[in-house]
Amino acid sequence: MSFFRLVLVFAFLCIAVSGLTPRVARADEAPRPIALVVTNNRSHVLSRPPLHYADDDGAKYYELFKLIANEDDVTLLTELDRDTAKLFPQLGPKTVPPTKQNLNAAIDRIAQRTASSSAQRDVYFVFAGHGDIVDGKGAIELADGLFNADEVERALSRIGNARLHVILDSCNSFFVLSPRKPGGRHYTTMAEASAELKSRLPRAGVFLSTSAEAQVYEWSELQSGIFSHAVRSGLAGAADANKDGKITYRELRAFVSVSTGDVKNPKYRPQVYARGPNGNDDEVLFDLRSVKGTRLSLEGKGHRYSLRDDDDIAWADVFPEKGRTVDVVLPASIARVTIEEREPSAPGAPVVARYVHGEGGAPLPLLVAERGVNELFVKLFASPFGPEALRRSEEAHGELEPLGIADDDVARMRLLLDQASADARADRHRYAVQSFGMAAVFGIGLGLELARPGTLEPQDNGRTFRTSAYGTTGAILIGAGIYQLVRTADLERLARRFDERAATDPHRALAEADVEIARLAKEAATERRVTAVVGGVGAAFFAGSWIYRELREGSISNGERIFSYGIPIALMISFVGSSFIPTPQERLARLWKEDPSLRTIPRVGIAPAPGGAFLSLSGAF
Repeated sequence: MSFFRLVLVFAFLCIAVSGLTPRVARADEAPRPIALVVTNNRSHVLSRPPLHYADDDGAKYYELFKLIANEDDVTLLTELDRDTAKLFPQLGPKTVPPTKQNLNAAIDRIAQRTASSSAQRDVYFVFAGHGDIVDGKGAIELADGLFNADEVERALSRIGNARLHVILDSCNSFFVLSPRKPGGRHYTTMAEASAELKSRLPRAGVFLSTSAEAQVYEWSELQSGIFSHAVRSGLAGAADANKDGKITYRELRAFVSVSTGDVKNPKYRPQVYARGPNGNDDEVLFDLRSVKGTRLSLEGKGHRYSLRDDDDIAWADVFPEKGRTVDVVLPASIARVTIEEREPSAPGAPVVARYVHGEGGAPLPLLVAERGVNELFVKLFASPFGPEALRRSEEAHGELEPLGIADDDVARMRLLLDQASADARADRHRYAVQSFGMAAVFGIGLGLELARPGTLEPQDNGRTFRTSAYGTTGAILIGAGIYQLVRTADLERLARRFDERAATDPHRALAEADVEIARLAKEAATERRVTAVVGGVGAAFFAGSWIYRELREGSISNGERIFSYGIPIALMISFVGSSFIPTPQERLARLWKEDPSLRTIPRVGIAPAPGGAFLSLSGAF
C-alpha cells in the first residue's frame, strides 16, 4: 500500500472515530433559551369582541423562537381557529389551551429546567390577547378567566437561574407589570416605572405597549396584531441598527417606535415601554448570530420591504435607511419568500416590485388589483430605520414620558375641564355682579355724605375721610367687576390649553393638565386660608374700632356708624365663611382623583369550551 493510500485510510478512520465520539459542550457555550408563548382570541367580557389573529401571532412567535431555541423548549398555549390551523397544520398537536392550570404547569416545567441548568438561561414569556384592569391591577385574559398582575409576578418569580424577557401585546398590558394606584395619578413615567419594576422583578426585561385601552388593534393585511408584527419584524433583524447580530431592548424600542410613528391617530399608534433586565436597556433581547434559517440581505433604496411566504403569511416588514443593508432571518421552514417593495411616500404605499427569494430572485408580475389596504394603517413602516433613526429616537425618548393613559382618561379629563371652565366663568360673572352691587352700596354712602346739610370743609376730617373712602372703594369695586368680566380664569385657560394640546398629543396633554390641576388646587387652598385670616383680622379690627368709638364718645350708634362699621364687619365675616367652601380648582382635583375604574364591581363572564363553557364571577359583594 502506497504512502498516499495510508494517509487516506488514516484520515477516514479519524473522521469515523470523531463521528462516534460524543460532543462535549464548551464550558463557555451558553445554553439555548426557553420560550413560553400564550395567546388567546376570546374575552370573558361579553361586550368585548373576540380577536381574530392572536392565535396567528402565537404561531408566528412559536416559529420565531424556534430560530434560537430547541423545539422542545418552545411551548405554545393557544387554541388555533380553523383558518390558522390550516395555515400551520404542524402546530395542532403541539398546542394546549391557554388556561390557568396549563400556564402554571408550563411555568413549573420551565422552573425545573432552569434549576437543573448550571448556567443562566434566557427565558421568554410572550402573551398576545385581551387584557383587563380590575382594582387598578392589570390582568391577561386566559380561556378560563383572568390571570392578574399578582399572579403573573408570582409565576415569573418561580423561575430561577434565568434572565427573563417579558413581551406583552394586550390592552392594559402596562398595568400587568405596573399596577395602578387608587387615589393617585392616572399615569406613571418611564423613570418611575423602571424603578418600580427593578425593585419587584430585577431579573426581568420588559417590552410592551403601554396602551390602557379596552381594545387590541389588529390589521387583516398582516393577519396579526400591529404591535406584535412590529416586534417580530424587529427581532428578525430589522431592528439591528449596528449590524452585530444582536437585538437590544434599546434597538427594538426605537425600531417599533419609528415603524409606527407615522400613524397620525395616537389611538392606533403603540406607545412602547422597554426596560432591560436590571434596568439595562443595552441588554440583548434576541441573538441572531448563530441561528439557522432563511437569511435575506435587503438593501436600503427608499423602499419598504414586505416579506411573505407561499401561503401569503406576512412575516416581517423592513425599511432600511438608504445606503445601508439589513440582514433578516426567517424560520427555516420558509423555503420561498415573496418580497414586495412598496413606495411608502405614495398614497396607499403601493407595490412597485415583487420577486421571490429562493428562485434566483426572479421578478414576479405585479398584480393589477392589490389587496384592500386599510388607509388608517398605510403609514406603518413608513420611515426608514437604521443608526440615524436610532439616534433620533433616543433623543426623543424621555424618562418623564407619561405611560398607561387610556382614551377614557382623556375623555374624562376633557369633560371635567369643560365643566370646571363653565363653573369658573359663572363665578367670574357672579363676582362681577357682586362687585357692582357693593359699588352701588358705597355709592349710596357717598351720596348720603354729599347730601348732608352744610358744605364739605377741609377741616372736617371725619366727613372728608368717609367721602374719600366711599368714592375710592366704589371705584375699586367697579374696576374689579369690569376685570372679572374681561379676564380669563385659570381653569378656563387650562381647558383651552388642554383642548389644543390634546389634538396632537392627548397623553402628554393629560399629564400636563394633571400637574396643573394639582398646582391650582394647592394655590386655591392657600388662598382660602389667607382669606380666612384676613377676614377674621378685618372683622376684629372694625368691631374694635366701633366699640372704641362708642366708649370714647358715649353715644348710641346711629345709622351712620352702623353703615361705617356694620357693613365692613359683615363683609369680613362673609370672607371667613367663604373660606370653608372648596374652590372650583379643589373640587376639580378631588373629582379627578376619584377614579371610577378602581371601584370593584362584580363581573360575570362566560367563554365557550369543548363540551360546555367556562363561567367566571369576580368582584366584591
